[in-house]
Amino acid sequence: MGEAPGGLGRRLRYLANRAARLNPANVWRIAGAARPLTRKPRLVIVADMLWCSVRYEFGFQDYLDWDVVMLTGAERRTYITHPKSNHLAMTLNHPELRRIFADKLQFNARFAEFVGRDW
Repeated sequence: MGEAPGGLGRRLRYLANRAARLNPANVWRIAGAARPLTRKPRLVIVADMLWCSVRYEFGFQDYLDWDVVMLTGAERRTYITHPKSNHLAMTLNHPELRRIFADKLQFNARFAEFVGRDW
């Protein structure tokens, strides 16, 4: 039996891949850039960034761009991050159509009558 698109094995592989590509200098830089938004020490921000990457699937740059350091857990849960969007697409889109939905040109060609604009 195959694994569900959002299955635990897939999630663990994703996290392992992210950990292998972790750039500590970049994480430290982003934590420093987020520091003026809060009174938290930079090391606490780094820990929060790592927690948010696992718990809420925030990318580190998204953490900075979206001022996640200032959000509560309840607010953080409301964000649709790229990985969450991908989980939804893999779960809800028919397997034969996923490729079309992922490619803007193919999508526009297939659904031109509904796009409502030139592309």
